[in-house]
Amino acid sequence: MESLLSRCDYIAPEITLRDTGGSWLTVEVDFKSGTGKDSLTQSEVQRLLQTGQSHHRLEGGRIALVPTDEVAEFGEVLRDCQVRQDGNRYRLEKRYRGYFGEALKGTGWALNGRSNWKPPEELVHFEEAKLPARLEKVARPYQKEGIGWLQYLSRNHFGGVLADEMGLGKTLQTLAFLELRRTETKSKLPCLVLCPTSLVINWMEEGKKFAPGLKMLALYGAGRKGYFA
Repeated sequence: MESLLSRCDYIAPEITLRDTGGSWLTVEVDFKSGTGKDSLTQSEVQRLLQTGQSHHRLEGGRIALVPTDEVAEFGEVLRDCQVRQDGNRYRLEKRYRGYFGEALKGTGWALNGRSNWKPPEELVHFEEAKLPARLEKVARPYQKEGIGWLQYLSRNHFGGVLADEMGLGKTLQTLAFLELRRTETKSKLPCLVLCPTSLVINWMEEGKKFAPGLKMLALYGAGRKGYFA
């Protein structure tokens, strides 16, 4: 057994993360041995995943041991982030960086020194939302918690689903979150709400009632293209 192990090299995946500006990060994955002398190509690693093997014979007779289970899980993360493959690199939209960063920290894989971006050390903690007086009066405790949760997701660049029974104020929570985000970030970029046609008027009315500071525009019907002129 000792003789066999002496001929094995553990392949430790190494990640390079680059902020290329704009809305994208690039992700590169290198599969190198701990000594750096041997490496596997992505196609060789993919072949191992497809055949269910976790070892590969290298030139010279040495054996590369690959953590294929971890690599497969990392592949799932990449698919969750809807990456675009560009040769041996992946392009990742920054809106996924919170989820991607947490998943990457869970692998324990090393970041390459060529990286110019790394996941934050800690997440922004959950805080109760600080609402304007008019919303403080009408929002119920569970709604305040929901608004704070939406802020928590946004600050950590996570996606999420605010799910509850009908009539419990998801529209109010969403409008409050959008108004608070506009105030926090000073952003003038628009937000898009997709909803059934039967609910468009309801969204407009609740927007005027609960978030009068937001400019709202209903885009529906045959003439909606005129608003983009």
